[in-house]
Amino acid sequence: MKNSSWLTLLISISINVLCQDRTNEFPFKINPSLVAIQISNIDSSEKWYKDNLGFIVEDKKEFPNSGIKVSRLKIEGFDLELVENEKSISRNEILKKYPKGSEIQGFVKLTFITNNIDEADIYLKKNGVKYLFDLQKSNRLSKENHKWLIISDPDGNWIQLISK
Repeated sequence: MKNSSWLTLLISISINVLCQDRTNEFPFKINPSLVAIQISNIDSSEKWYKDNLGFIVEDKKEFPNSGIKVSRLKIEGFDLELVENEKSISRNEILKKYPKGSEIQGFVKLTFITNNIDEADIYLKKNGVKYLFDLQKSNRLSKENHKWLIISDPDGNWIQLISK
């Protein structure tokens, strides 16, 4: 009888340990703050993000000695920093040297959740936004009722919208 009690206790402790939230064991905590992307023209990119996604310009700075302009945009607690750097090279310029279909490693896309993906789709098409992937249903079993689309900003950065 003693052995089965000990075994039950050990199983119970093991299950409890396995089900604990492991994030508390990490030595520090992080939270998303902002994403910064390099763009070719700060004014046209600001306008695009304001007109097509509803961002608001929070702050804008220039660093003439560095050849850099920075605009911080905000939407629903998320900050997006647009960086115009006169020393940056466009994605298209780099890819000209490689076979068609080549990609650059690194940043792939920004993803936003929307409460009305169908309305977003109509609005973006009306604005003439470039689509990379048209509106479609998710192929993930856990998200089978969700829809998504991917558009491109003026510099070719991918923006994904997914339904709530």
